[in-house]
Amino acid sequence: MEDILKNYIDLSSESDNPFLNLKIDKRPIKKYYETSIDSIRLMERTRTKSINLFLSGGLDSAFVFKMLCELQIDFRPVIVQITNGIDFCYNHHDIKNAFTLCQENKKEPLVINYDFDTFVKSGKLIDISNTYKCYTSSQCWHLDVAKIIDGCNLLCGNVGRPD
Repeated sequence: MEDILKNYIDLSSESDNPFLNLKIDKRPIKKYYETSIDSIRLMERTRTKSINLFLSGGLDSAFVFKMLCELQIDFRPVIVQITNGIDFCYNHHDIKNAFTLCQENKKEPLVINYDFDTFVKSGKLIDISNTYKCYTSSQCWHLDVAKIIDGCNLLCGNVGRPD
């Protein structure tokens, strides 16, 4: 399998040119499924800790969940219940799908009750957003939760920067 760590940016410029040199990748274009398999196998080869998959109940994390199961890679689903700290779960409509997926596949999730209102009022949302250049509140609370869970934490979906 060709190493997919290769990227398109060549930082070894031999001139004083301030622009990056972009390389054209010669690999054949693969289907999304094949590329996902390659990525998961690379992650499995290079990880040093146990795998935690943040399972939101959406399509992206469900896809990765099923790929890990198909490849028989051991992992722990993590379901975060975003609450107001009292009696309301903001994401109950999404995580019910995550719980169903775990139950159907006999996977015991780590369930975390996360007080989003306190997170916002404490100023941590702004601090994390500024530190890591986040552009959604979801990225901020994911980072806050991920730092307390030991392992190789997989976040799926819209968690990257658009630039």
